[in-house]
Parts: sequence; structure tokens; C-alpha cells
Amino acid sequence: MVVRAFQSGDSVASLLELCSEVFPVERIDREKWVRNVFLDANFRSEGLGVVEAEGKTAGLVVAFAPQTLEGAGASKKRGYVTLLGVRRQWENQGFGASLLAYAEDYLRECGCGECWVSPYSPGYFAPGVDVAAYGRGLQFLARKGYVEVSRPISMAVDLRALTPPDWVVERRSELAVQGGEVREYSEDWLAPLIEFARREFHEDWARFVRSAAKDILRGGRNDRLIFLEERGEVRAFSHYNADRFGPIGVASEERGRGLGHVLMFETLKAQKESGQSSAYFLWSDLRTADRLYNAAGFKVVRTFATLRKELV
Repeated sequence: MVVRAFQSGDSVASLLELCSEVFPVERIDREKWVRNVFLDANFRSEGLGVVEAEGKTAGLVVAFAPQTLEGAGASKKRGYVTLLGVRRQWENQGFGASLLAYAEDYLRECGCGECWVSPYSPGYFAPGVDVAAYGRGLQFLARKGYVEVSRPISMAVDLRALTPPDWVVERRSELAVQGGEVREYSEDWLAPLIEFARREFHEDWARFVRSAAKDILRGGRNDRLIFLEERGEVRAFSHYNADRFGPIGVASEERGRGLGHVLMFETLKAQKESGQSSAYFLWSDLRTADRLYNAAGFKVVRTFATLRKELV
């Protein structure tokens, strides 16, 4: 059994067939695959390893060694594995170990000193290993030296009964009296929004703003981007894409004023008006859930384990 890099002539349909079997919870279709793998600025064919058996793709691994600013994250020495899986009929035959070793070797060659599973921004399928859906995979990685770092959560909410609490409605009215205005995207505010996202959070958040603006220019809804402007400055913003909610963020000096709650309900309202019956996000923590998301009725639907390993 030999692991090789993805090459010209390989069938994407075969990869998607494998993903459907091995990663059913992720619902990886052609669009998601192309967006999260091939169109990522850090994608290299050498980072996509495949192994074949009996004429079909038996397993795959996707690894990224960030080189660009958007994908660099907190440390350029980090590498990431965003997918690793083997068809059930070939499990326990060394395929998974060979694929993981291939990915680690690729990351070492790219100068990475660590391998993370799998909080890679912007192209993660999930922020870690789903502890309920892929428990055996979690055990496998632990045996290979991966250590758990954190447990992000994914949450979802039913939008059909969405009703903001009275105190959020009152807070929005108070903000209006104080000069704060909830706005939707306009070209006049695009540059300030990008700068706000970059300054207050991360370049990847600025990418969300740019991506949403491109969709809006192609005919998307202006309420894909909602922000709070006060005294000529962006103080907070929120974003959605179809049924996926977020990111949402408030300027550090403005936190504690209820701006996040106001924008959260405005964004969920926009999602509902766009035809969505529910909304979800993939990555948060219990502390943020208690502080923000529980007020809208979000419930935990998935728990992940984020892992890391030193590459020596």
C-alpha cells in the first residue's frame, strides 16, 4: 500500500464518495470540497494524500502548511490536518497510519513544527474531531501522540419561534437614543468593516467580510452583513451565510453593552426572513454560549476535540 499525492486525472467524484461514507456528519458535497480544499490559497497537491485499493480510493488525508496571511493563524510553524479517513472495509490495516505519516512528513518538509487537528482557518470542515461521531478516530490520534487542547462546541437554534427578549428590544432602543444605528451592508461602509474585522479580530474575519461583499455584489442580500455604527465608527458586526450563523464580534472597548445580543437577534431575523428555518455555527465554547448564544435558544449539537502534536 502506497500513499501518493493527488494528481491530474484523479476523480473528485471518488473522493466525495469516500467522504460521504467516512465523514457523513460533515455533509461534504462538491461545492464544500472545492471551496475548502482546491480554492484554499494554501492548497498544494502534495498536501492531499490518497491511497487506493481494489481500484477505488480507500483513504485520504488533507494537510495544509499555511504560507499566506489569511491561513497563517497564530503561528506560521503550525500545520493542519483537516481530513483523515479510511473506508471501513480497509480499517485496521495500516492505511490510516500511513496517511497520517504522509501528512506529517509533508508538513515537516514545509517547515512546520506542529500538526493541529483541525482548527485551520479558513478551510476547516470542523474545528476538531467530533467526539461522538468519530470516537475511534479520536482514539487513533491519541495513540499517534496527539494531545487534546480544547473542546469547541457547535450550536443550533430553531428560527421558527425566534422572539427577542424584551430587554434586547429595550437595549436596541436605548442604543438608538445614544446615536447607535444597526445597519446593513453598503459600499460606503465596506472599507471600515474590513478594517474593523482585521483590527479587532483576525485577518480571517476580514475575509468573511470580503467574501460576503462579493456575494452581495452578485445579487445576494445586503443583510448578509449587519453592523452597529455609532458616532461614525463601526462598533460591532455580524455575518451569516444561508443557515450558518457568524462570525459575530464586538469591539473590545464596547463589550458589556449588549451590542452582541442586539446584532445576534438582527442576524437571526435576517436568516429567518431569507427562508431559513434554523441556524447553526461550528465553533464556540461554553463560556460564550452562556454569555451570548443561550439568550436566543441555541443548543449544543456537537462537541469537538482540537488536537496537536509536536513534529520532531
